[in-house]
Amino acid sequence: VFPLDPGEKRRIVAFDLVPQYPGIVHDAVAYLTDTPPRKTPLSLADTDAKRIVGVWLPGLPRSITTPEAGHDVSARYLAMRVHYRKNWRDERTTRTDRSVAGLYFSRSRIPQTIRTKVLWAQGKTGERTVLAERRIERDTRLRSVVFGMGGGGVSVEIALRLPDGSAIGLLRVAQYDPGWPVRYEFAEPVSLPSGSRVIVTGLFGGTTETPRMAVWIDHEG
Repeated sequence: VFPLDPGEKRRIVAFDLVPQYPGIVHDAVAYLTDTPPRKTPLSLADTDAKRIVGVWLPGLPRSITTPEAGHDVSARYLAMRVHYRKNWRDERTTRTDRSVAGLYFSRSRIPQTIRTKVLWAQGKTGERTVLAERRIERDTRLRSVVFGMGGGGVSVEIALRLPDGSAIGLLRVAQYDPGWPVRYEFAEPVSLPSGSRVIVTGLFGGTTETPRMAVWIDHEG
């Protein structure tokens, strides 16, 4: 967890991670929050993240925005959740890691600021379906989606309901894997008029855990 300057005017444009011991570093997520975590969250759904600024997965290029946009830095802390998983070669060996994270800021003013709409939802123990919904208050363009599920999450579907009543399917993940956090970048920004609604449907396995999910939708403006 790193404290941030509340007066920071620059924008975050990229995030990268260099593992010291790649054999055990499975994935990492960097996010902005106003509340430093007291313990490591079990899943992304258990964080108080205001914005996901970067997702690192082995073998993929660093998480980077387009040249004309950057993430708003209006938060008190930058936190990073690193997920470790030993392979069979290291099962009986003690391993340590001091990975190096890189956060890249814009050098000059950029045209677009990326902000985030967050949807959290929690159901009752044993429930198999959890819904979350949010209204879009002004015209905007959606750029990407990150989501996390806890309590036996199975699948998720994100749809848009436009003011005229028509519906658009935005994202459907039929088999959710909590071990692989992914930022889903749209090939082109999705334009939404004011009054549209984002509807998220999460399906769960009906375990004894509390079903919960969180969705971060990056948008312009």
